[in-house]
Amino acid sequence: MTEDEIIEMAKQAGFVKKDAMFRPAYIANIKNLETFAKLIAQHEREACADIADRLPRIYRETKDAHERLSPEPFKPSQFGFDYAELRQAETITYAIQARGKA
Repeated sequence: MTEDEIIEMAKQAGFVKKDAMFRPAYIANIKNLETFAKLIAQHEREACADIADRLPRIYRETKDAHERLSPEPFKPSQFGFDYAELRQAETITYAIQARGKA
């Protein structure tokens, strides 16, 4: 997460920017901090879910491309895909996304 992203989330959470001597300072109350924490958690959940979703997404794209370009049946092992690992990646993705809905 970049400094700019953190500052943007702080602003969204209601932090107030004050000028200090050499650099800006941000003032917040407990409600602002709670909102900020939720925004950070949401950002991290989305990043983790995206990582976990890469394998299923690559699998689907490879399968779709193969089916468009080849008359041969798609064999996942031929492309280095293990079905159990794919299911695990999907389960992890759903679990991460579900945490944001709880």
